[in-house]
Order: sequence, then C-alpha cells, then structure tokens
Amino acid sequence: MAEAAAARQPLILLAIARTPLAPRASTKHIDVIWQNGYGWPVYRGGPMFWGDQVGLGKIAAKMAEYEGQMGAAYAPAKTLTEKAAEGKAFTQ
Repeated sequence: MAEAAAARQPLILLAIARTPLAPRASTKHIDVIWQNGYGWPVYRGGPMFWGDQVGLGKIAAKMAEYEGQMGAAYAPAKTLTEKAAEGKAFTQ
C-alpha cells in the first residue's frame, strides 16, 4: 500500500507542474493548497517540499520510466526536467 502511494506522488507533481497556476504560485502556496484542500499528509510538508526532499532527478527519472510504460501523457513536465538537469530544487 505504501509503495503504491509513493508511486503516485510523482504523478501529482506532474499534474501540478503542468497547471497554469504553478508558474505564478510559490511552492509554499502549492503545498498549503494540497495539504488543506486535497488531504496531502502534513508530515510530508506538501508535494513540492516532498519533491525537493526526494530529489527532482529521481522524480524525473521515474516519470521518464512511466512515459516509457504508459505513453507521452506521463512524460516529465518541462519545469521538472529543467530543474533536475540543473541540480536545483523547486524552491530555487
């Protein structure tokens, strides 16, 4: 069960990174929205914080794996791949 939940988390980051709100909202705003509005576990700090903790390179690699298995709809978002390639976090 925990493994399935962990596998979905990169998909949530993909959805966030592709929304029109993402470029204008701060990572803190996005995290608070997901904690209070969508029930993201507060102890994980929100999906953007979680992504920074796990490492964007790992998440981008997992999304590329999903893309290979399930098609282009699961391709990593441009923002994610750019930040991962630069070794940056969402908060940078």
